[in-house]
Amino acid sequence: MNNWIDRYVYAVCEKLPKKHRESIEKEIRSSVSYAINNKRLQNEDSYIMSDDDVFEVFLELGSPTKMAEKYYPNYKYLIGPDLFELYILLLFVVTFSVCFAIGITTLVSVICAQDAFHTLIVKLPMQLISAILISIGSVTLIFALIQYFNHENRFNIKAIKMKWHPKDMRVVPPIKNRLRRRETIIALCFTTLVIIIFNLFPRRIAIYTFSGDISTIMPIFDLGVLKYYMKYVNIFWFVQILVYVYHLKTRQWTIFSRVVTIIISLGTLWVILKMVSNPAILNSSLNNVLLPSNSFPITNFISMFIKGFLAIVMVSTTYEVVRHFYYMIKK
Repeated sequence: MNNWIDRYVYAVCEKLPKKHRESIEKEIRSSVSYAINNKRLQNEDSYIMSDDDVFEVFLELGSPTKMAEKYYPNYKYLIGPDLFELYILLLFVVTFSVCFAIGITTLVSVICAQDAFHTLIVKLPMQLISAILISIGSVTLIFALIQYFNHENRFNIKAIKMKWHPKDMRVVPPIKNRLRRRETIIALCFTTLVIIIFNLFPRRIAIYTFSGDISTIMPIFDLGVLKYYMKYVNIFWFVQILVYVYHLKTRQWTIFSRVVTIIISLGTLWVILKMVSNPAILNSSLNNVLLPSNSFPITNFISMFIKGFLAIVMVSTTYEVVRHFYYMIKK
C-alpha cells in the first residue's frame, strides 16, 4: 500500500514548482493517509486494506494532474507557474549568451577594422535588439509548447480514450535515474538555438570588416564545407531533441535513453573531429585578415579558439559517456 502512496505523491509533486514541492508533498501525503484511514474506518477493525481499496481512494482524489492543478492550475497559462521561474532564468541566460557572442564578434571586428570601429559601434545596438527579440521569441515558443503538451492526456493518445487508473502510475525511479525537468528544458532550448543558428544563420557567424563606407561580412566557416558536415550533425541533434522530449514525458533515465545518448555523444564528437581536422572548414578569405600586428592572421586565432573548445567538448563527452556506462552497470 505504501508503495502506491509513494507513486501517487511522487506523480503529483513532479508537476509542482520546486520551491513549494516539499510543503505540498506533506499536505498531499497527509490527505491521502486521511482518506485511506476513513476508508478503513468504514469497515471492521480487522479489515486489511487491499490495493483495490487504495485505488478507489486515488480515484476519488483524482489523477495526479488534477490533484496538482488544485494547487497550481496550469491550463489557463501560456507559461504556467511550474515553468515560469525556469523560463525567466533561461530567458536571461540565452539572451546574455547571444549578446555576449555578438559582443565578442564585434570586438574582434573592431580590432581587425581599426579605423572603422565607430561604424561597428553604431550598428551594435540594432544587432543586440534583433538578437534579444529572436532569443525571447524562440525561448517563449519552446516553453509555450512544453506547457501545452505538459498535460498527461496530450502526451498519451490512449489516455484520451480511457480514464486514468492508479495502476497506470509509474514506479518511483531511484535517485540516480531521476531527471530534473529544469535541466532537460535548458538542454532542449540550447540545442534548438544551436540548430537554428547553424542551419538558418551560418553566414552570421562571421567577422565584420569595414573599408570606408563599405561593410563586408566574412563568414568564419566555408559555407559549402559546413553544409556538408551539418547533414550528419543535424541527424544527431534531431535524435537528441527526441530524447529530450522522451525525458520530458518519462522524467527519468532508462537504459534505452542512456544508450541513445551515448551514441549521439560519440557520433557528434566524431563529426566535429572530422570537421575540425579539415583545413577547408575555415573560410579561405580570412587568410587576408590580419590582427593589428599585421603579422598574425586571424585564422590562427580562430584555430586556437576552436582547439580549446574541442578540448572542452572531448573532456565533457568522455565524462558523460563514462557516467552513463557506470549507471547502466550499477545495480
